[in-house]
Amino acid sequence: MICNAAIETLQKENIVIGLDEALVWFEWKPEVPGADFVNTIRRVIRFCNEVNARVGRRVLVINNEWAHLLISGTTVEDGTRLTNEAGLFTGFFHCNSADLAIVEIDDETGMVCRGAPSDDRDWYVGAGGQARWDDQQAAVKLLTATELPLIAEHDIDPSGDDPVEYYRISRDNLEKMFAAA
Repeated sequence: MICNAAIETLQKENIVIGLDEALVWFEWKPEVPGADFVNTIRRVIRFCNEVNARVGRRVLVINNEWAHLLISGTTVEDGTRLTNEAGLFTGFFHCNSADLAIVEIDDETGMVCRGAPSDDRDWYVGAGGQARWDDQQAAVKLLTATELPLIAEHDIDPSGDDPVEYYRISRDNLEKMFAAA
């Protein structure tokens, strides 16, 4: 199973997963092919489900960073839909943008079959052209359809720009997407 290494590490360190109401929001990343064991959305869903089954309740949920979905070759809309369908979305999400990678990662092994993950750029919400905007807008529609209280985390790397202004652009773009949803 995909979570054996994590469970074995926890056991070796005598770390107990417990506390009746504890949740861990898992943010996965496809940055290092072969080293990141949960480097696709389907692998992270399987990982969370295996951990939750072993613990006997939902303790691990997904905090999808939109840029991580994109650099893994998955659209934000598809990653959001899969996370929602798996019951692993709680209302907390990490919004930003990046290039959509041209990559194929095997969901069974985690190995890259072709292409490569893109750079994790942490662009502001909606950056990257109309296709990225439309993709993120579609994801926002899926998020609002859950009727959960939504909490957006912004990760920004302004590359020399004013970080406060960069955040304002990101927040304003997200608010436009919510208004259109």
